[in-house]
Amino acid sequence: MHPRMKTVVAKEVHHMLSRPNVGLRAQYTAVCFLNQFELSRSDEDKALARRLVDMYFQCFETVVKSDTEVASKLLSALLSGVNRAHPFADMQASFFDKYSATLFKMIHTGTFNCSVQALLLLCQVLETSEAVSDRFFRALYEKLLDPELHGSSKQAMFLNVVYRSMKMDPSIKRQKAFAKRLLQVRTTCPSCQQNAPNKSFVRRCNTRHLMK
Repeated sequence: MHPRMKTVVAKEVHHMLSRPNVGLRAQYTAVCFLNQFELSRSDEDKALARRLVDMYFQCFETVVKSDTEVASKLLSALLSGVNRAHPFADMQASFFDKYSATLFKMIHTGTFNCSVQALLLLCQVLETSEAVSDRFFRALYEKLLDPELHGSSKQAMFLNVVYRSMKMDPSIKRQKAFAKRLLQVRTTCPSCQQNAPNKSFVRRCNTRHLMK
């Protein structure tokens, strides 16, 4: 697709999604299509990325009310799309405030893979705003003992979110708690061992006493 056509096509897809009675399967196909757009740091793509993020969140309100397999796939696709577009959108962190309740609901009640996507988005927002959210860290800490972690295809992504969150957390006490829980995970999840915390990671966190 020609770069100048991306915005035009995105607008048309948006119009289609805005129609009443559009089925979840059609929405899922449309979102998966939009997720394939390659974005850059150009002003035009920044505007497109903002449009995509706004479009994805507009779909959230209806999707979270449905409890079907297609809805679960659509939620995952929407979160994946937001995570892809957000770094290029140059948006204020306050934009996500009105959606925080929905995101945390997905973390606590959605599938593990959807939870990881929601945690990744919140992590990116916190990194951009340099803010600290106790609610986010509590949700992330609890998710470390989720039994679905063991066989999840998002395992590496989830542990990456944990590491990124630890690095930006100013609380030494909380970092130590996360490190201990990661070691617990290592003893119960063999597939997580290659991603377990090590001395190099500890140094990057700048917490010499983290593992004591």
